[in-house]
Amino acid sequence: MIARHESGFDGRVALVPLFVAGSLSLRPTPLQATADSLSEGRSLFLENQLDRAIPALERATREQPRRAEAYAWLAEAHRRLRQPEAAESPPAPRS
Repeated sequence: MIARHESGFDGRVALVPLFVAGSLSLRPTPLQATADSLSEGRSLFLENQLDRAIPALERATREQPRRAEAYAWLAEAHRRLRQPEAAESPPAPRS
């Protein structure tokens, strides 16, 4: 929850987080976890660390299998590593 706080001296508005007992969770939600995995994979990809990007991107596809962006980055990483078979098929689900 966010509250507006009018500062007294220059008219700017600051956003102040309000913490309610028991409402703050430090565990990421599934969407946040996917975003983190996807962000990590994309960053590694852009740094040309493709061997490290692939596991993060595979994790993102498992966390949210309908998220097309993760599959696109994953396929491109495999393509750049000259692994066309892996680029053409989705990653196998982990059990």
